Amino acid sequence: MIMEQFRAYLLNITSINDAAMEDLLTLLEKRSFKKGEFFAEAGEHSKYSGFLLSGIMRGFFRTDDAHEFNKSLYPAPAPVSAFSSLLTGQPN
Repeated sequence: MIMEQFRAYLLNITSINDAAMEDLLTLLEKRSFKKGEFFAEAGEHSKYSGFLLSGIMRGFFRTDDAHEFNKSLYPAPAPVSAFSSLLTGQPN
C-alpha cells in the first residue's frame, strides 16, 4: 500500500516507465516519525529525501535566540526534504 501511494503520487505529476518505477521503488524504505521528532536538524548534512504518506510536516528554522519561523507546511501526500542541504552538501 505504501509503495502504491507513492507510485500514484508520482504518476500524477510525471510520466515514468514501469522499469524505471520499479528501480526507484527498490530504493525506498519506510520510516516513521513521532510528533516532536525531526526529519532534518540544524547543523546536520541531509542525505535523504522523503515522502510524507500521512499527517502534516512543518518546515521551520530557529534563530540564535530560539525563535522559530515556519518556512512551509507539508500536508500528505507530499515530498519532503532539506533541499538546500541535499543540493549543496552544506549543513542544514
